[in-house]
Amino acid sequence: MKTNFIYLLFCFLLLTSCAPALQKKNDGITLRVNGKTINIIVYDHSVIRIQASPARIIKQEPSLILLNNCKKNVPWTMYQSGDTVSLSTVALIVQISKTTGAITFIDSSGRILLREPVAGAKYFRIDTLLGDDVQTIEQRFNTSDDEALYGMGQHQSRQLNIKGMYLDLFQRNTEVYVPFFMSTKNYGILWHNYSHTRYGDPKMFALIPRNCLSDTAGKLNRITAEYFADKKFTQPVEIKNLVYPSENLLSLPQGYDTSVLSMRLSGYINTKEAGAYRFFFNGSGVFKLWINDSLLIDYWHVFLESTDVGTIMLPGDTTCSFRIEYSRKWKKSVSELRWTPPSALNNDIVLWSQSGKAIDYFFVAGQSADEVIGGYRQLTGTATMMPRWAMGLWQCKERYKSQDEVLSVAAEYRRRGIPLDNIVQDWFYWKEDQWGSHRFDSTRFPDPVAMVDSLHKQNIRIMISVWPKFYPFTTDLGKEMFDKGYLYPKNIQDSIKDWMKGIFTFYDAFNANARALYWQRINERLYSKGFDCWWLDASEPEMTSVQTAYSLAARMTPTALGPGYHYLNAYPLVHCEGVYYGQRAQTPDRRVFILTRSAFAGMQRCASATWSGDVAGRFETFRKQIPAGLSFSAAGMPFWTTDIGGFFLDKNDANNDPEYRELFVRWFQFGAFCPLFRVHGSSAPREMWLFGNEAFAIQLTFDKLRYALMEYIYSLNAMVNRDHYTIMRPLFMDFNDDARTFNITDQYMFGPSIMVCPVTRYLQRSRKVYLPHCDGGWYDLWTGRYAGNGEVIDAPAPLNSMPLFVKAGSIIPYGPDMQYTGEKPADPLMLKIYEGADGSFTLYEDDNLTYGYEKGEYSTIRFYWDDHSKKLTVSDRSGHFKGMIQERRFEVQRSNPLTPKGYLSYPEPLVAEKYTGKKMVLVGK
Repeated sequence: MKTNFIYLLFCFLLLTSCAPALQKKNDGITLRVNGKTINIIVYDHSVIRIQASPARIIKQEPSLILLNNCKKNVPWTMYQSGDTVSLSTVALIVQISKTTGAITFIDSSGRILLREPVAGAKYFRIDTLLGDDVQTIEQRFNTSDDEALYGMGQHQSRQLNIKGMYLDLFQRNTEVYVPFFMSTKNYGILWHNYSHTRYGDPKMFALIPRNCLSDTAGKLNRITAEYFADKKFTQPVEIKNLVYPSENLLSLPQGYDTSVLSMRLSGYINTKEAGAYRFFFNGSGVFKLWINDSLLIDYWHVFLESTDVGTIMLPGDTTCSFRIEYSRKWKKSVSELRWTPPSALNNDIVLWSQSGKAIDYFFVAGQSADEVIGGYRQLTGTATMMPRWAMGLWQCKERYKSQDEVLSVAAEYRRRGIPLDNIVQDWFYWKEDQWGSHRFDSTRFPDPVAMVDSLHKQNIRIMISVWPKFYPFTTDLGKEMFDKGYLYPKNIQDSIKDWMKGIFTFYDAFNANARALYWQRINERLYSKGFDCWWLDASEPEMTSVQTAYSLAARMTPTALGPGYHYLNAYPLVHCEGVYYGQRAQTPDRRVFILTRSAFAGMQRCASATWSGDVAGRFETFRKQIPAGLSFSAAGMPFWTTDIGGFFLDKNDANNDPEYRELFVRWFQFGAFCPLFRVHGSSAPREMWLFGNEAFAIQLTFDKLRYALMEYIYSLNAMVNRDHYTIMRPLFMDFNDDARTFNITDQYMFGPSIMVCPVTRYLQRSRKVYLPHCDGGWYDLWTGRYAGNGEVIDAPAPLNSMPLFVKAGSIIPYGPDMQYTGEKPADPLMLKIYEGADGSFTLYEDDNLTYGYEKGEYSTIRFYWDDHSKKLTVSDRSGHFKGMIQERRFEVQRSNPLTPKGYLSYPEPLVAEKYTGKKMVLVGK
C-alpha cells in the first residue's frame, strides 16, 4: 500500500509540474510565469479582473465589496503571437508576456491605456504581524506623462491629482479610504484588498537629509533650534551642546520628550536641483512652515493626526531659508516633516497592501469618466436614490443637550421662514455611563416620541447619532454583546478609557449575528420612536482617539472573519450594511438615509453619505475640503458633505469674531453646492441667525437658492442612480481634453450645468477663475452676463456672492419658494435657458420617499434646446407614479450676451404655458 501511495503521489506531482503554463478557461486565461500564477478574467467588455499569486491555484474567496452577479457572460477571444498572449473583447485588448508576466491594457482603437513594467510589476513578501506570518503584496504600473489620476477616497492633503503622491491608506477621522482611482485616459483601478494599503512610492517620502540643511549662520549639518516648555513659545528650555536633533526635525533630543511642548526651528535648505519640492507634515497640534518667508503649511487641529502637503518651486544650487513653529498637543506626541525633492518624484502607480493572499485588482475602462464609474458600480453596487428631504438643509451642532433645545431651534427656523428639512440629535443623549445603550436620559429628553412627533408636524425630519461603540460593563446592550462574544476584546483587556473616563470598545461588525443584534436594539429603542435616519459616527472604527494602522488592526483582532489586519478597512462597509438591510427589512418601502464618518467600496449601495470628519474651522482647512470632496467623488462615491464652519475652532466667541463669521458664510456658500447641505460643529452655536444680520441675510439667500434648484438637484440624484452619475465633479470629468483643468482644486461642476468657484481666503473679494472651453462659453449665474470662454478671468466675489458660472446650452429648472422640499408641487417651473449651444435636460420625478422607483414608478420629461431655431422642445412625459402632477405650467426665460437674465431676474409678465404630458414647443423670452 505504501509503495502504491508513493507511486500515485509521484504521478500527481509529475502531472502538476507538466501542467500547461497557459490555460484557456470559460471566463479568461491563467498563465504560470516566473513562479507566479496570473489569472486574467473577463467580467464585461470593459471590465477585466487580474489576480496574481505565488500559489499554483488562486482560491476564489467570497468578497465583501463585489456583488454576487457582477460578472457578465460576454464574448472574448484569445490569440498568441511570439511572446505575447492577447485576450480581446469588443472594447479592450489585454496583452501579457509569457516570459515576464507584464500586462498591458489597450483600447479598441489601439491606444495603450495602462501597462505594467517589464520587471518588478508584482512583488510578494512574507512578514510577521501580530504574531502571524502575513504575505504583503505590491503592484506597479507605468503611467504616461499626459495623464492625471484621481480618487482613493477623501484626504486632507490639499491634493486632487494623486499622480506622484504618497498616501497612507487606513480609516481614521477626516481620512477616508476607498480603493478606487481613475485616470484622465478613461480607465480606473479597483484594488480588491481590505488591509492597510499605501499608494505611491515610499522612497520619495523621505526625511530631509542633514547635508541639505544649515543653521542661520550657514553651518552645514546643523539647524538653529529653540525649545519651550509651553505651547505659546514663552518658557524657554535650554538644551546644552545641541548640534542637530535628528533627521526628523520635529523629534526632540533624548531626555526632553516630556518637558518640551513647542519649538522654533530655522536655517537654510540647500537645494541641489531646481523644480517642485513637496513638504509633508504628519502629526497633530500646531505646525507652520515658511520657505523663503512664504507660509507653505499652516496646520492646526485639537487632537487628530493628519497629513498636510505643501508644494513650492525652488531654484537649484542655492540656499532657501526655512522657519518652523511647532506646538505639540501632548507631551508624547510624535510628528514628522518629510519631503520629496524633484529627482525623487516617481509618477508610477505603486500599490502596497499589508495582507493579501493574492494581488487582486479590476481594470475598468469607458468612453468617459461616468462610464468608468459605471463600471466600478457594476462591480460594487448601484447607488440608491436618496429621499428628497435629504437634499434639503441639515441643521446640526455638537450638541443639542435637551428635548427643549431641539424643539426650540426647529421652531425658530419655522418662525423666521428659513427653508429647512432636517435637524440632528448628536451624541450623549444617554446617561453618562450608558454609551451604547441607545436609551435617552429622561431628565433631559422626557418624551422622545413627542419630540419626534412635534418635529414631523412642522415637516422637519430628525436624524439620530448611533455609534458602534459600547461601555461593556455599565450598559445592558454592552453586557449582552460582551456575553455573546460580539465585542473586540483588547480595549477591555487594556482598560482603555475614552474622554468620558469610561472603558469602551466596539462591536465586531464582521459578525452577521452581531450586526443583527445591533440593528434589533436600535430598531426597538430608536427607530420605533419615529426617528427618520441614521448618523453612524466613528465608523472607522475609532478604537482610540489617535490610532495607527497597526494599533487599529491589533484592537480589531480577532474579527468573525479573521485577523483584524486582513479586514482592516472594510469595517465601515459591513457596519453600514447591517443598518441598511435591517431598516429595509423592517420598513421595506421607506427610503433609508445613513450619514457615516468613514466609507469603503460598495457603500454607495447602502444609501450612505459621508462627511469629511472633525475638521478645523479655519480658512486653511476649508480650502482642503474642496479637493477632499472631489477626490471622494472620483472614487465612485456620490454623496458627500462637510461640517459647514468646521468642527473644532481655534477662536473664543467665534460667533462674534469677524474672521470666523466670514469663514462661516463662505463655507455655507460652498455647502449649498455640495451633494448634501449640512451645518455642524462644536465650540460655538451654529444656527444661521447667530452670526450677525449681514451673515444671516447671505446664508438665507444661498439656502433659498438651494431650494429653488431642488428640481435640478433631485434630477441629479436620479442620474446617480440611473446613469451612475457623479454630482460633485472634478473639472476633468467634463473637460477631459483640456489639461489645464487637471490640477484645478478649487473649481468644480455641480451637475452638467453649474461651475462652482468657492472663495476660501479671508477678506477675498475677487478670485481667478478658469473658464474651460466649451461650445458657446459661460454665463454668470447671478447676473446672466456672458463671462467668457477658454480663459482665466478675475471674477468678482463680494461677501454676499460666490462665483457661479453656467455653461451655454444649459437648461436649469427653478422651482417656487419652499420652506421644505415637500411643501408644494414644483409648479410653476421656470426653465432658464443659456443660449449659445444646443442643450438638453431631463426632469426626473417620483414620490420622493419610497422605493417605488425600483419598480419603475417615476416619470421623466426631457427638454431640448435648439440654439439655431431658438426653440425649446418639451417631450412627451414618460412613466407614471402615484401623486404625479398631471397638469403643470412651464415658464421659459432665455439669457444671451445681448439680453442677460440673472438669478431671480424675471421679465414682467412671464408667460406660463400649460403642460399636460404631451410634446410641446416653447419660445420664451
